[in-house]
Amino acid sequence: DPTARGMCRTAFEGLAFNAVAAGRPREVEPVLTRGLEALPAEAAYFHFQLGRHYGNAGRPAKAIDHLRRAADLD
Repeated sequence: DPTARGMCRTAFEGLAFNAVAAGRPREVEPVLTRGLEALPAEAAYFHFQLGRHYGNAGRPAKAIDHLRRAADLD
């Protein structure tokens, strides 16, 4: 169901955003990874978000890997 999928994606986005806003960046990776597992149709989005997260965390190799996956899927 596209509506349910969209709502789930929004929930994962919110959890990741709240973790960053609360100064808990270590919680972002598990949230986005869980989103990737739960919503395979949204894989490009979650790989992109993981790439951004790793880039912001100073982990360029992991960032590039996820950004490339996102580009390949999109």
